[in-house]
Amino acid sequence: MKNDALIIAVHTSTLRLSVAVVRKRGVLKEVTLEQGKRHLEQLAPTIAVLCQELKITLADAACLAVAIGPGSFSGIRIGMATVKGLAMAGNKPVIGVSCLEILAFQALALREFGAAIIDAKRNQTYIALYRNQAGVLNSGEDPRLVENTLLNNYLRKRKCAVVIGERAFGHLEDIEFRPASPSAGVCGLIAAQRFESGSVDDLHMLKPLYLRRSDAEEKATV
Repeated sequence: MKNDALIIAVHTSTLRLSVAVVRKRGVLKEVTLEQGKRHLEQLAPTIAVLCQELKITLADAACLAVAIGPGSFSGIRIGMATVKGLAMAGNKPVIGVSCLEILAFQALALREFGAAIIDAKRNQTYIALYRNQAGVLNSGEDPRLVENTLLNNYLRKRKCAVVIGERAFGHLEDIEFRPASPSAGVCGLIAAQRFESGSVDDLHMLKPLYLRRSDAEEKATV
């Protein structure tokens, strides 16, 4: 049934790789490989092992989900290429989920308003604002880059008292920080909500959420 659809979800936007199999009611199983840079070699075998352990195949999945960023440029590309390839091979719909939304989903209480942040390096932060409305996140602003020195003022102007992320930055003042890491399991739970409502992405139009050019692209223009 569509409201209990099986979803295979992938997250590769950080050094931590994770794969999960999810239904709307919860995560059936999630595998996380800690700190490494071998996503290209490890992703496909990890998906295969997880499916084998749960005794399922790609054919059993109603939908595939993938974290689209922001985060590691190479990691995002690997995850999206793998999921798109599986979706085309199995003729499956695909749903892309922002890593910032993944963070907010697991930490915001009902009716609570807060910001999800990811370290963008170069003294910058990826940030997006969300409100939890009856268990569904509504976006307050589009994801963007903010200079670290301006982050505290940015949050105060928007009356945001809660921040979710993997680590707290030293320039956050009088703002509650809730630690959370993006995961394939939460990516899958968000995708399950969207799939139930009939909202899936166009496989060929789905793009990474980068928010800025990669180091290689910027060096090429110098």
